[in-house]
Amino acid sequence: MTAKDVRDRYDTYANIYDKLFGMVLEPGRKALAASLRQQPVSNILEIGVGTGLLLPQYPPQVPVTGVDLSPGMLRKAREKVDPQRPAPVTLLVADGERLPFADGAFDCVTLPYTYSVTPDPRAFMREVRRVCKPGGLIVILNHFSNAGPVWNVLEALAKPFVRKLGFDSAFSYAEHVEQVDWQIESVRKVNAFNLSRLVLIRNAPRS
Repeated sequence: MTAKDVRDRYDTYANIYDKLFGMVLEPGRKALAASLRQQPVSNILEIGVGTGLLLPQYPPQVPVTGVDLSPGMLRKAREKVDPQRPAPVTLLVADGERLPFADGAFDCVTLPYTYSVTPDPRAFMREVRRVCKPGGLIVILNHFSNAGPVWNVLEALAKPFVRKLGFDSAFSYAEHVEQVDWQIESVRKVNAFNLSRLVLIRNAPRS
C-alpha cells in the first residue's frame, strides 16, 4: 500500500465516509475528545483529519491544525469548521510521514483511525514524535489485532482487500504501541465489540 493508494481510496470514500464510518466509530471520537478536555494543551495537530468528524468536538479555545492526504476528504472537513469558533482551524493537504512542521510545534497530536492507514507506520510515528513537543501528548485511536473473536473474523476476511479498503486490518498493539520507547498513560477499549483502543501517550522515553 502506497501513499497514492491511500489518497486515491479516501478521495473515493469522501462523499460516503460519514455514512460508512460516522456513527459506528463515533463513540471512540467522543472518548478522544472527552480525554482532551482533561488535558492542558495549547494547540492540537490531527493527522488524518478526514471529513472533519472530530473538529466540532475539540475544545473551542484551542487552535487545531488538521492534515490529510486526500483533498476530497479535506473538502468535506472544511464544511464542518464553525466560523464562530474562538480559536482557528487550519486544514492542509500533507503526508503524515513527511509533515511540514517544525520540531516540537504541537502540544498534542491526535491520530484518529490513522495509525493503521499509513504505508510505513514507523516512519509515520517518527514524524508524529518529531512534531510533538517533548513531554507532549500523543493520542492514538485505532483498531488493533486480536481485539476479540468478532474482530478476528473481520480481520481475516479483510486481509486480502487491504489495498482497496485503505487500511491494514492486521495491526499489532504490542509492536506499534507497547514496544515503543514512550510513556503509556492510559488505555481503554472503545466502540462496539471493543474493536478499537484509545491510548494516551506522553512523548518521552520510559522512565
